[in-house]
Amino acid sequence: MFRAAAQRASDFGLNSTDREGHALEVWLGDDGSELGDIALVSHLDVVPAGQGWTFEPFKPVERAGYVIGRGSSDNKLGALTDLYLLRFLNERFLGKRPLSERPLSERPLSERPLSEQPLSEQPLSKRPLSEQSLGGRGTHLRHNLHIIYGGAEETTLDDLRYYVAHYGAPRQAVVTDSPFPANNAQKGHLVLDIHLPAGPVLSTLDVGGASNAVPGHGTIALPASLAAVPGNAFDDLDAETRGRLSILTATDGKGLVLEAEGVAGHAAFPDGTSNAIILLVRGLLAIDRHTPFLDDRDCVTAETIVALFHSPYAEGSPIAFCDEESGRTTQNLGVVHPSRTGDGVDLTVDIRYAVTQHGPDIERALAGRLQAAGGSITHVERSDPFFVPKDDPRLQALLSAYNDVIGVHEEPNAMGGGTHARVIPGALNFGPGFGGLTDANGERISRKPDFIEDGKGSAHGADEWASIDDAKTAFLIYLLGVLRLDAVLDADD
Repeated sequence: MFRAAAQRASDFGLNSTDREGHALEVWLGDDGSELGDIALVSHLDVVPAGQGWTFEPFKPVERAGYVIGRGSSDNKLGALTDLYLLRFLNERFLGKRPLSERPLSERPLSERPLSEQPLSEQPLSKRPLSEQSLGGRGTHLRHNLHIIYGGAEETTLDDLRYYVAHYGAPRQAVVTDSPFPANNAQKGHLVLDIHLPAGPVLSTLDVGGASNAVPGHGTIALPASLAAVPGNAFDDLDAETRGRLSILTATDGKGLVLEAEGVAGHAAFPDGTSNAIILLVRGLLAIDRHTPFLDDRDCVTAETIVALFHSPYAEGSPIAFCDEESGRTTQNLGVVHPSRTGDGVDLTVDIRYAVTQHGPDIERALAGRLQAAGGSITHVERSDPFFVPKDDPRLQALLSAYNDVIGVHEEPNAMGGGTHARVIPGALNFGPGFGGLTDANGERISRKPDFIEDGKGSAHGADEWASIDDAKTAFLIYLLGVLRLDAVLDADD
């Protein structure tokens, strides 16, 4: 992926440097050996495809102004917008012509006056921007600008940890992997590996591909001793859960299979999702109440899983928490596999905790409940919360760019998603997601294309999509934001 990005950068007349396979830098200017002062940070890695796709996840399709494919919104939208911003500045300010065909207009941008360029013809803009509104800065930035592409954001963030450790942090990093208008708070992050004992049924449960993705589909074979499932077995469950569970005949015609059709999505943004693991475990317990077939180990573990992890907001769990700065703590049981030791199941749970909550308290509370069921936490990955005061001048410079382009007066937001800002000192988070747009009445504006089915289309979900118009609008916001940030940093320097 770095090789392809480096080639595209070269086509655009930009230099790049591969940092030992951990990161790729793309430079505005000739000198790629010095650390730039402002770095746009995005990532090229993606989560696994998962199930439930209508389109081919790794064969991108453009349809009606949208691109559908895994990674289209997380984070290729940001990565490509960053690249086109450097391309524009390279042509406009440095006068360098790219090698490839120019997609932003029919004529070379560097040969057109700024007033004729279609910067204001974006679908979300309320008004055109004059050259002065782009900063009044003349034809150059006072700080060097470059891109840092990471390759392990979806897993460990070790890509940028390595970069910072070996090459130092930029004067200012702007992470383009979050929602607009600007993000000032990210919840703390825990990834817990858990072992629970289980009997012969639950120890075969194998669902999910990534801890930070809500699993949207799963199945489990029912034991041969269970020849039939009563028609009213799911009557005690809520209507939505009942509608997502099915009893099927196994493909070999021998035995029955319990199937759950959930709604996949990003662990940090669980609204509208439905976890297939929780659905399956609830289904097993419901069947067992009518026709007992689970042994004591299966029952205890199933009840523990439901009690602790049934709610994406940890309702009923000892870790439930909410604060004004970042909202509610979220959790996601993303993966369950048969234990390698053959004596149970191994779970992986993703937790995004409020910025005023304490991670060690969460670990202790869950460890106590798991111990009561014979289980334990076997491994923990930890990442502290991220927080920038809302009145920070750097953040306000970026926020003003968004508000001026869109014609609104939004405030910075908090989110559960974790970005590279956690591992780059002093970093800021700025777009390119438009999921929080609202109308004059404060109602959220749906940007989802009408050909994407309900329950699909989210980052980390099936049929992930990105809007080309959104990319164009983000380009304008980033151009204005970088120029204003450059001025703020110049004043500090």
